Parts: sequence; structure tokens; C-alpha cells
Amino acid sequence: MKHSIYLLLGLLLSSSASGQTSTTPDQVAVRRKAQQQLWDSLEQEFYRQPPCLLVSYYRNAQRVSWSNKMTLYLDQNGQKTVLTPVHGNTFLLPKLYSDTLVIGFQMADQTIALQRLPAWRLQHGATIQFGLIDRFSKRQHQDQRRQHNNDTSPLEEIGVPYYDLLRDQHITQVLHEQQASKLLYEVIEPRVYGDGVLLTSYRLVANKQ
Repeated sequence: MKHSIYLLLGLLLSSSASGQTSTTPDQVAVRRKAQQQLWDSLEQEFYRQPPCLLVSYYRNAQRVSWSNKMTLYLDQNGQKTVLTPVHGNTFLLPKLYSDTLVIGFQMADQTIALQRLPAWRLQHGATIQFGLIDRFSKRQHQDQRRQHNNDTSPLEEIGVPYYDLLRDQHITQVLHEQQASKLLYEVIEPRVYGDGVLLTSYRLVANKQ
């Protein structure tokens, strides 16, 4: 399979290198067919990988290293299965037998399990971010001052949802209505070949909790 991919890639590169000469309709058709075959081969190779979950936990803007104090579980039809990491924060997804499922995170008395997903969303694995933002209003004001001073953080560029959540106007409105102080969130990016989606859920926690 890999040998075929390299042959197709070579054909495409040689076609690009000779792009200065005029091409016939037949040559265009051959090139398009080669491009489609390359895409199909890469897609097959992509889905041949085992379905894994790459899981991270963030407290405010800081990522917390995975430890044995943390638990990741899969809930299918009310049956919970605790997942064991195969390496670091990578988990092998077990066999899925229900139409819907919940991926949950636990640490001490804190549980984050906010989305019930169609099982097909995770059949090839996913990248999952769980997180907690405490003293939400205070951190929001700090972020506003940073923006006013044009003080950017590198975390804003690498997909950490912390800043997007702080700046979400709907969250701000609900936070004041519920007199909440912290926010729990879960961002799931199913593993797909090509363009994917981000599935984001959050829950505001009232001050007395």
C-alpha cells in the first residue's frame, strides 16, 4: 500500500514539474485519476490505525499532566467501563455496542461528562479536552486587560479553549444570570480523514457548589 502511495505521489509531482507544457484532456483525466487514487490510498491508511482517544485535562489555562488520580470512563447503555491508558494520556477505544455513548472524566469529587454522542462519532477515535475554569469573572477581567494591552498568549494559537470560553458572550450572560463562579467544559474532536468538527459542551456551576 505504501509503495503504491509513493508511485502515485511521484506521478503527481512529475505532472506538476511539466506543468509549463500544454496538457491534453486525456492528460488532465489521468492526473485527476491519480489524485483521487492518492487520496483514497491515504484515507485507507488513515483508517487502518487503531481507534485511540487522546485525552487532556486543563485547569484554567494550564494543562495538568495525566496521573493515576484521574479516571476516564465510557458509558454505554448505563454500563460504565473504566479505560486504561496504553501510553501517557492515550487510550485505546474498546468495542462499541450501543447507538449512543458518554465519555466521562473523574478526578477526586469532580466529574465532567457533558455530551451523549452517537457512537459512530467516535468509531475511529478522537481528541478530547476536559477542563475547569474557576473564578470565571475574575479571569475574564484579567483577560480583558490583557487584550487591552495587546498582551497575547501562545496558548491562544494552539487550540486551548480557555480564551474562547472566557470571551463567549452567551456564557458571560448565563454566568451572571445563574450567579455562577466556575465552568466545566468538554471539547471532542472526532478523528476523521479531511475536515472534522469540534463538539463543545459546558456547564456553569453556581457559587454555592
